[in-house]
Amino acid sequence: MKNSESLVRKGGADPEQTRDLMSYAEAYSPLADELEALAHFIRHSVIAARHKAGSNALTTYAMAQVLAARPETADLAPHVADMRRALGKRALGRVAKPKPVPTPQT
Repeated sequence: MKNSESLVRKGGADPEQTRDLMSYAEAYSPLADELEALAHFIRHSVIAARHKAGSNALTTYAMAQVLAARPETADLAPHVADMRRALGKRALGRVAKPKPVPTPQT
């Protein structure tokens, strides 16, 4: 644009602004990549922590069920019932089947 006046647009960016924009893009593009990688790492860490906590809770629940069935530790039965309610049906692998949608007859 500096070498040819015919390339200059009215209201367009001058060569120095264009160079500044390119420098900005080159400088911050790696930062954006690093931030995306950090976000992926944090998501993975959160999922792993949730999985570990859930696995521990289900293991404790399974042990409590077995112990509650024994006479010497029957006092755990109310706690097992509380755990069952807290965990819900999805966590225990018992999800109700969806009701079939009736098809309209023509």
